[in-house]
Amino acid sequence: MRRYKQTRISFPKNEKIFGSEFRVIDQQGENLGVLSREEAQKRANDLELDLVLVAPKANPPVVRIIEYDKYVYEQQKVQSQLKKKQRQGGEMKQFRFKPNIDDNDLMVRAKRIKGFLDKGSNIKIIIPFYGRIITHKQLGYDKIDAVMTEIGDSGEFEREPKMEGKLLIAYIKPK
Repeated sequence: MRRYKQTRISFPKNEKIFGSEFRVIDQQGENLGVLSREEAQKRANDLELDLVLVAPKANPPVVRIIEYDKYVYEQQKVQSQLKKKQRQGGEMKQFRFKPNIDDNDLMVRAKRIKGFLDKGSNIKIIIPFYGRIITHKQLGYDKIDAVMTEIGDSGEFEREPKMEGKLLIAYIKPK
């Protein structure tokens, strides 16, 4: 099994920061004003901390006098929290069933859909039409309506059921 190296977030620090003037923020978050590179580096060295570039596109660029490793750790923590939220909320669960699915099987699927909606996932329902059954498209719409009545207030249509080729597709989002 291949293991991927975790990409480490890096920020320019100390001598690797290029520029002549910077807006400097100390470790308490107070703005020290616009200082020359040498003056900012001197203040960081006096406190035995690092000068880290945090906003390179600002005018003048913003640097902070902080402990570099601690700052990188905090940024990685923020990134992992964002990824975690994105995975939880933005997850799309897909359900496929035929238009002639039995009522009991449909209710079991509807309960699973309701559980995922309660957890905050979006749902995509796909009903494929094969052979002669394509003449009975209303069966598919009826099955989706039965699912919607079963899940009740847990979800609503993000996009109404629509035929795309030989597939009936509906998107449901949590309320």
